[in-house]
Amino acid sequence: MNARFALFGEVLITGVAVASASLGLVTALPAAIAGAGHLRRHIDGVGGGVGAVAADFRAALRGLPAASVAVPVLTGLLTWNLTAGRQAGTGAVLACLIVAALGAVAVVRLAGTWTPDAPPGSIDAVRTAVRHTVTDPAGSALLAGALLGAAVIGWMLAPMALITPGLVLLASLGVDRRLYLGRPKV
Repeated sequence: MNARFALFGEVLITGVAVASASLGLVTALPAAIAGAGHLRRHIDGVGGGVGAVAADFRAALRGLPAASVAVPVLTGLLTWNLTAGRQAGTGAVLACLIVAALGAVAVVRLAGTWTPDAPPGSIDAVRTAVRHTVTDPAGSALLAGALLGAAVIGWMLAPMALITPGLVLLASLGVDRRLYLGRPKV
């Protein structure tokens, strides 16, 4: 089988699995971490499968409980702020959109870089993701473009929203690897 077609299939399967596992809202971050781990193993040619994905999911759920709860809470707060901010004016809406975009990019970076061997409850992974978001503006712009593309795909054709998490996670892995393949290290 063609390696590119196999990667395409894994991205589609991962997108559906992450979207399905994210229905519990609090499980969105661990699902994204498990999906990124699955894609990373596939790209590296390391075996995995359902057992490895489930182990990654459980490790992420145990390792980042505060972040797993914070992601949907902050998303809800920013959504509420956007609706209330319309009365405050264009500047407030623009500031809220920038904060939301930076937060989404940081979450995607966290999902792409977190590994199960990180200490449970470790805030270091979150700090690293936020630091990379700020210090690597080109990578952050690439991830923001991937998130915008995913949002547009989901808006234009709702069933395609099921596969967009896999596409965004693949973009996250690409941005992360770009840092370590001869590009300026952050």
